[in-house]
Amino acid sequence: MPITFTPKFITPDDYNNYWGHDLKAEARESDNPSNFANLFLLHVEDEVKDWVDANTARNYQWDEIKTLYGEDVFEQFPKALLYQAHYIYCNSDLFLDSGIEPGKGVITKLEDINKAAVCQETINALKSAGLLNHVLGNSLRYTSFI
Repeated sequence: MPITFTPKFITPDDYNNYWGHDLKAEARESDNPSNFANLFLLHVEDEVKDWVDANTARNYQWDEIKTLYGEDVFEQFPKALLYQAHYIYCNSDLFLDSGIEPGKGVITKLEDINKAAVCQETINALKSAGLLNHVLGNSLRYTSFI
């Protein structure tokens, strides 16, 4: 299967319509080729999907999200991505921060960085969609002894 560099859930136009900020125009002001906007949003999508899967002990079938999980989830997930994309755009990508500065050592604990890596609005939208819940079909995901 060929690798695609286009986001599946949100587009640069979606970002512009929601936040009023044109990622394509931002890319033209830099030395980066014009595919910056798509690559940025694809990166956000991949990070959020991985974060959800890691924090729910579950691997969602993201390519079939509408069919398998319903219209509500399909509508809320792009909203979560838009919040996270804007958060990263404004604050940098904390998922990539080690908290270590050469010559100074650890300046921020990794657990503090991980707590701040996903914005609260993203978390709220994911919870609204049921993507961060620990219950599926009224049965617990975890065994009763945990």
